[in-house]
Amino acid sequence: MLMGTSMLNNKLSILMQQRAQWLSAKTQLTVENIANSDMKSAKRKELSPFLSILSRSQYARTNTGRLLTDVKNFKIRPEDSITTKDEISREQEMMLLTRATADHDGLMSIIKKFHQMYRTILAKS
Repeated sequence: MLMGTSMLNNKLSILMQQRAQWLSAKTQLTVENIANSDMKSAKRKELSPFLSILSRSQYARTNTGRLLTDVKNFKIRPEDSITTKDEISREQEMMLLTRATADHDGLMSIIKKFHQMYRTILAKS
């Protein structure tokens, strides 16, 4: 049972790391949109949803719905950045940046708690 738990925790750690990587890439695109918002012809760029990239990255679902991972295959590729037909609205991009920052802060809080849990368990061994 302990081995199953450690495998779950390892996969959970990996998934959190990949989500942080995606949030970082999303934030970078939003910052680029803000920088280009003064240009009349500039079009909005957005990142493909996390689950789309995750499923493309050779993640497979078992018949019970559990994810099996191959960590090395999770990559955000240039084609994951989609140029839309919409013009860039600085206000909308600022709201998206605020949301991405809140999502990132929430994820970092979870990672911190996860790390504290490991430290607590190892300290009592």
